[in-house]
Amino acid sequence: MANGIVAMVDGKPITLAQLRRRAAPHVASLRRSGMASWAQPDAIRKVWAEVLGSMVDDALFEQAAAHDSIKLSDKEVDEQLDRVAASQQMTRDALLGEVHAAGMTLPEYREELRRQLLAWRVLWLDFSRTESRPFPGGEEGARTLAAYRKRWLAERRARACVETWLATSPR
Repeated sequence: MANGIVAMVDGKPITLAQLRRRAAPHVASLRRSGMASWAQPDAIRKVWAEVLGSMVDDALFEQAAAHDSIKLSDKEVDEQLDRVAASQQMTRDALLGEVHAAGMTLPEYREELRRQLLAWRVLWLDFSRTESRPFPGGEEGARTLAAYRKRWLAERRARACVETWLATSPR
């Protein structure tokens, strides 16, 4: 972890500080879960690895978005926030209360929504370029998106230079 770097994706660093910030709500939730203290270190290591994997995926989506000039406005993120609240049958304030209770700040949650929207846009654009069929709706669309995402990431990871140096849970 030279210079606090835990991974590189095509020359772009992912720092220990970034990883800690992204993993913090997950680690806090794990610690509040009532899990036996002796089992927590292994579970936390697994969380760190999963979060780092997500951060690598996000870097790949960011690269593709930059390549295709895909950008998101604050208004689009706000609209997604409202859609999430509506899908949970909550007000925006109630959703933000849940977000805060889970250990995330509003800026962190907005950034998470931005990452999700960006990934969806990248996948939708790639799907529309490479598939000869329209994107399905409903549950079939959700299954199609999950399978397409998995395949897209596998292809991008195979072509990218991804190096990670996280061997244990950062303190």
